[in-house]
Amino acid sequence: MILLLKNTVEGLKPLYDDDYEEKRKLKIGEVYKADIKPMKPRNLQFHRKYFALINCAWDCLTEQQAQSFHHGIPDETKAKEQMRSSLQILAGHYVQSYDPMTGHWVHTAKSISFEKMNELEFEQLYKDVKDAVLTYIVAQNPRLSEEEFLQILTEY
Repeated sequence: MILLLKNTVEGLKPLYDDDYEEKRKLKIGEVYKADIKPMKPRNLQFHRKYFALINCAWDCLTEQQAQSFHHGIPDETKAKEQMRSSLQILAGHYVQSYDPMTGHWVHTAKSISFEKMNELEFEQLYKDVKDAVLTYIVAQNPRLSEEEFLQILTEY
């Protein structure tokens, strides 16, 4: 469990509502070990904006696009995560590794966890993934213009 905490005169306080909910799960009187590191936390609202972009892109997929992400994945949540990962790779935010079993190089989306990516990196990721959505999803949807997509996105 990772919590973002702020040090106050009263003690460590959860920084966001999600952190507060996680802290509530800790048992009173129990001893916990913490690895304390100073950090400039990423803007949680911007993090939510990124997932609104992903959800909007998912909802705007053509039938054929949706089937390609569902291929072999019956669970919609996992298929949506596959789409997010694919868009991130298309946007250039990936690590490359060699798979000796297949003899091919494999791209894996970089972690977007708060600990792995600072605010500036996350802003660039958002911009690049948004461009990938416009290029690979919206541009291939004959029933949706870029302007319409951007309007729909504001409603998420």
